Parts: sequence; structure tokens; C-alpha cells
Amino acid sequence: MKTRVWLPAMILMLSALTAQAQGPDSLLLRYKFQPEQTRSYDFNLTGGGRIAVMGSALGDLNVPLSMLINGSVVVNAQSADAQGNGRLRLAMGPMGMAVTTMGKTMHMELDLPHGTVTVDGKITPLPHAEQGEALSKLTIVTSPRGQVLGVEGVEAVLAALKKTNPLGAMGAPLLPDLSQLGNNATPQFPEGPVRVGDSWTQTGSFPVAGTTQLMPLTTTYTLDRRGLIGGREMARIALTSHGEVRNLDLPQPPSPILPRLDLMSVDIEGQMYFDPAAGAMHSTRVTVTINMTMSSPPVEGEPGPQVSIKNLKLYVNITPRGEESGAAPE
Repeated sequence: MKTRVWLPAMILMLSALTAQAQGPDSLLLRYKFQPEQTRSYDFNLTGGGRIAVMGSALGDLNVPLSMLINGSVVVNAQSADAQGNGRLRLAMGPMGMAVTTMGKTMHMELDLPHGTVTVDGKITPLPHAEQGEALSKLTIVTSPRGQVLGVEGVEAVLAALKKTNPLGAMGAPLLPDLSQLGNNATPQFPEGPVRVGDSWTQTGSFPVAGTTQLMPLTTTYTLDRRGLIGGREMARIALTSHGEVRNLDLPQPPSPILPRLDLMSVDIEGQMYFDPAAGAMHSTRVTVTINMTMSSPPVEGEPGPQVSIKNLKLYVNITPRGEESGAAPE
């Protein structure tokens, strides 16, 4: 008789605990892809740092560097399969840039859709427009957790790059493994539901420009808040990242007198706002800090030239088209 009493009570208690573990306090983060669905975003990057030059023919220099970049991107879901994996195509709109150093500012606008680049008011057609066309047709296959399962159209891009490489030294190491690069760059969600305060880690690596070396990057995500933006519930996800490489020889250096990368470090921190009901990223706000030193070997016992970028801080905002940046949950 006693067994008949406590066994149902135990079942009820376990059921209540299970419901609590996966109940309203927990959240399963997943991207959702609807065929022909389009999302448009504006991005804005501002920041600055200092460039230090030592041992040059012009003497030692230590000058400020500032930059402003803005533009837009459209993400179109081409299709979705039964497992929820989406085929996405990204289209970049015109991108404007202003870089100021040593008292001079260069203004540039890159317009891939129309195949032109404008530098300080002078419009020039982009050479080899087929490269931009091939890039615009890249299709990314992504899982609901954010894993990049494949990139379609890489062969056409590589064929176009054989004529000339618009990415410079970065082209060769970046393009052959775009799927892996995408996996490293795309925020991925954990397998199970999470609650406020839960964290998960994503590890990856990025090609270092001009080399076949990879820079390891570790990112920690934390669901730190849930609230409303524009009447919709959002999950605020805090993130911190760090990557670093040292003492790399550069087979394709930007300058033949600086063949060695002594240090390159990247630190990222900020927040992403995810819309669980829509299954889409709403906005992102991060700060990127870059430090880099390049040098040449000593000459006749004297230190060779050295160039350093010190504490270059870039403030990045990505927001839905037409919305103000810096939105925060209510």
C-alpha cells in the first residue's frame, strides 16, 4: 500500500523536475530558415589606434590611425531541407571607408553590385568583374546550430582568381577552405537548452594573411540576459574571444623589408542579440582589439625596420536595416 503511495509521488516529483529543467526558464537556441526569406542588415565600424615605425629611412614615427567603415548586407535563404539546414546567399551593398593617418584622410567606396570603386571622388571600374560576380553567388549551407556544412560556388571563385587575386596575399589561404572559415566565424549554439548564466565555448582557427599558418581563436559565449526589443523577446549573448600567433615568416609579405610577423593578437568582446522566435540574429555589438608587429632581420648588427599597430580598437555594430544601433533589452 505504501509503495502505491510513494511511487506515484516520486514520478510526479521527477516529472516536475524534468519540466523545470526544460521549462520556461530554459531556451533552445536554433537558427530557423524559411525559403525565400530575406533579412537586411546595416553595419558600422569605427575606431583607431597608433602606428609605430622604427628604423626607417625617414626616422622613427608614432602616428595616430583612425577609420570608419559602413555598409549593408542582405541574407537570402534560398531553401531549407527536412533537417532544417538552410542554403544562404549573402549580397553586399556599397561599402564606404574613410582612413585617416599622418593628417591625411582617404575616402573610398567599394560598389560590388555596380563593379566600381571610388577613391577620393574618382570613380574607377573594378577590373575582372567576374570575380565579384562569382563571390556574389557563393551559397553557404548552415545547420540550425550554426554549423557551416558546406559552401557552394568556391570553384568558380578560384577560377576567376587565377586571372588576378583581388584579395592579395590573403586570397590563397582563405578561399580553398571557406567552409572551415565559416565554421570559425559563425556563432554556434550548444546541443541542449541553456538558461541565463550558462556558457559554452567554440574553438577554431583563422588563416594568417600571406602564410599557410593558422591563428587559433577561442570564443566563450554566455546567455546573460533575456528581455524585449521592440516588443519581441531577445536573448542577449555575451562573448569574449582571444587569438594570437608569434614569430611567423611571411612568404608573401606586404613589403619585402618586413618579412617577419613577430606578433599578431586579436581580442573580441561584446554582445549579440538573438531572436528565438524568428530563429535569427537581431543585432551584434562588439569591440575588436588588434595588436601587430612586423620586422626585418638585423643588418650588420643593427636592428632592422619594425612596424607596429598598437591597440587598434574597432567598434562594430550590426543592426537590422533601418533600426538604430545600440539597442538593448528592456
